[in-house]
Amino acid sequence: VEVGWGERDSQIVQERKIHTISCAYDDHGNAISKSETIGQWFLSPWEAQTLLGGNSTATFDLKVMDVLGDEITADRLTIGRKVQLVAWDTTGRLNSFRALSCAVLNSQSRYYVLRAGCGDGLVFPKTVGFETRGNCVYSPWFEAFKLSGDDNTIRFECTYTACDKLCNGDSCAVETNVSGPKRTSSDDPLKEPLVASSRPLELR
Repeated sequence: VEVGWGERDSQIVQERKIHTISCAYDDHGNAISKSETIGQWFLSPWEAQTLLGGNSTATFDLKVMDVLGDEITADRLTIGRKVQLVAWDTTGRLNSFRALSCAVLNSQSRYYVLRAGCGDGLVFPKTVGFETRGNCVYSPWFEAFKLSGDDNTIRFECTYTACDKLCNGDSCAVETNVSGPKRTSSDDPLKEPLVASSRPLELR
């Protein structure tokens, strides 16, 4: 049984369970199933972006890493395994850069785990973003998942913006500035966002 959750037509699957069902057709049978609590439908906000600034010649690597800090090079990945997304500037031309959005996608659908620098509320908390450390950006740790449907292959596609000066820290804290007045990306001299994609992985 696969249980998907998230946005309509774009649900994530974080575990598979095998259930054995037995039926008793006698006087002691019970036709009442166990009750389940259903929460409010999850709705992600729309994200509006305006692209300002010139093009960048920098290129990025986006890789899925394991808990030992090594890249996952196998073609298959187990659902529920702890992983992390790490991106870095392979050209060394940027002072620093920050995550704006990040999606997981396959041939059938796309689901955003990061919007406007902040988590979706399912895979990552809404108050947490991706952390910039110099010319590297790290996602929080999360459990590997697949999108609902019969396509078990996923890849990650993330959008970043280059900073003219060092912009270390959490992307969500920068975008919302939780300790002071609201601040947006346009408050800094930022370049045009860049997109990086991970290689595809098959979930099992």
